[in-house]
Amino acid sequence: MTPDRLDRIGALLDEAVGEGGIPGAVAVTGRGPVTLGRWVAGLADSNDRRPMRADTVFDLASLTKVVATTTVTLALAGRGELKLSDPVAGYLPDARACHDGQVTIAHLLTHTSGLPGRRQFYRWYGSRAELLRDLRQTPLDVPPGSRVAYSDPGFMLLGEVVEAVAGEPLDAAVRRLVTGPLGLTATGFRPNGPAQRFAATECRADGTAWTGTVHDENARLMGGVAGHAGLFAPAADLAGFAAWWVGADDAVIPAAVRRAAATCQTGDLAGRRGYGWACPGDASDILGGTWPPTAVSHTGFTGTSLALDPASGAWVVLLTNAVHAGRDATAVAALRRAVHKAIWVLQGPYRPDLDLAEPGYRMRGGHPDGLLQAGALQHVVPADDLLGLGERPVADQDLIVADQHGLGFLSGPEPVAVQPDAAGDHVVEPGKAPGVVVVGVGSVRCLVVGEPGRVDTDQHHELHVVSILVPPGCTSPFS
Repeated sequence: MTPDRLDRIGALLDEAVGEGGIPGAVAVTGRGPVTLGRWVAGLADSNDRRPMRADTVFDLASLTKVVATTTVTLALAGRGELKLSDPVAGYLPDARACHDGQVTIAHLLTHTSGLPGRRQFYRWYGSRAELLRDLRQTPLDVPPGSRVAYSDPGFMLLGEVVEAVAGEPLDAAVRRLVTGPLGLTATGFRPNGPAQRFAATECRADGTAWTGTVHDENARLMGGVAGHAGLFAPAADLAGFAAWWVGADDAVIPAAVRRAAATCQTGDLAGRRGYGWACPGDASDILGGTWPPTAVSHTGFTGTSLALDPASGAWVVLLTNAVHAGRDATAVAALRRAVHKAIWVLQGPYRPDLDLAEPGYRMRGGHPDGLLQAGALQHVVPADDLLGLGERPVADQDLIVADQHGLGFLSGPEPVAVQPDAAGDHVVEPGKAPGVVVVGVGSVRCLVVGEPGRVDTDQHHELHVVSILVPPGCTSPFS
């Protein structure tokens, strides 16, 4: 994706800021470990006209649910310290409703516990202890497993379960099991530092804004650490989190468990939720049908969102301080729709762990002037279409790009190693194919060999197509 194409995304942010509904925004998008673009627009604080920066730290609001609470819960499960089928009452014996209704940890993760959506504890109580006492006595609205209803109290309870299992406060458990191992050094609860580090959120009655202090009132009453809200992070840390989630690294949580968490766990119920995540078709889904059905997303009330697709490896971090302009979410909802529509990807398997240097595949036909958009085991489409900026359907003949618009490609700086055989064809030399990708076209899966071209400052590589390699006996779909 070339800079002129990426500018389309930046223009969406600039337009939203210019219309006044969103003071400022930072966005990052990528595929797997490759970051394809970063954009910054507007103001971090409109009161003092402080500009937004790429490293501005945001109050993530409900993104806490997936980045912190879901992830640390799954990490504990992966370590054998709990099971998702465990009753919540086994860890919180005084959680009366959970005990009576046999609410499980999985019910909390999928918002199917039967607990109400929200409760304004902060209006009734003056301390964390009082809030928790009422939280644990909160009755169920419906039997567990009978309804999907997005629930802050459910994730507040899940945070308490994590503390009981880990034997330490939630923020310490998240730091030890999630943000520390993943290197998310600027992510955490109750952040320190001057106000200039942070995006301002809602203004108080006196006109000053909450800045560096959690916006959510219940989380604030809990001292800034809660299972439903309270986490702060810059866009770069969330980009690292998203790249890890779609990758093959088994650190923190096995990749297979992450895949399961990002699939619908709510069966035939009206809502579609994974573990923490909103799946396509859920009331909270922000992808609008433009991303593959394997994609998931989540939002935060302050104006934040995170979307990713484990199948294609695509991800988008969109952080705004929309609530700084007020609680009308019309502008940020429109921006989310526009940005995610612009960054859709075609559905295709993503296998970052696959060794693509398969010997014995012969070259058939050359495309020396083309540039291939490449990645590990994915459908290859024109640069315009991969990020959703093209309007026409993708056809087989479009799979080789001849317009000199390349995409970031993870390969070494050396050309691919190939060897001629007696017939004059070429065969991939085993183990020496840094410029090889697999392309699926119909029932034929081809290897495409290329020679890396320009390398930019982010180590993204253009791949100049040298040859198409097909299995013996197959005809190249590109001929």
